Amino acid sequence: MRKHRFRRTVAILAGLITIVLLTILTDVLLQQSGIFPVPPHSFNNWWMILLAVAYRTLFSVAGSFVTAALVPAKHMYHAMLTGIICVVLNVAGGIIMRNQAPLIYPLALTLLALPAAWMGGKLERLRRYQERTFPVRIHFL
Repeated sequence: MRKHRFRRTVAILAGLITIVLLTILTDVLLQQSGIFPVPPHSFNNWWMILLAVAYRTLFSVAGSFVTAALVPAKHMYHAMLTGIICVVLNVAGGIIMRNQAPLIYPLALTLLALPAAWMGGKLERLRRYQERTFPVRIHFL
């Protein structure tokens, strides 16, 4: 029982670390390339907010997928648990960084966290279904 609890905890942490690392790397890349302003300057253009919400939502899908792929059972439950943690972190981040961006930015991230987690769990479920249905793989390389 303890072994499964440890695996579940590690899976959730791996999903969250995936989200955080991808987000930080993308933020740094966009700041270094001059697309986003370097903090403490805020971004107020609608396309910057839209771009940031889009890639952070995709990274939430990826992190939830990682969580669901690593747990031994209840894949969707753990993906959604990752999404709930993301909701809490997005609310906290919105409060802490309230002067960095318009309110719509943390609000959008918070509202999209659970649908993104659901999508990550569904993608993992689809991957597992395809493994069971099509067990033979053809490798070209």
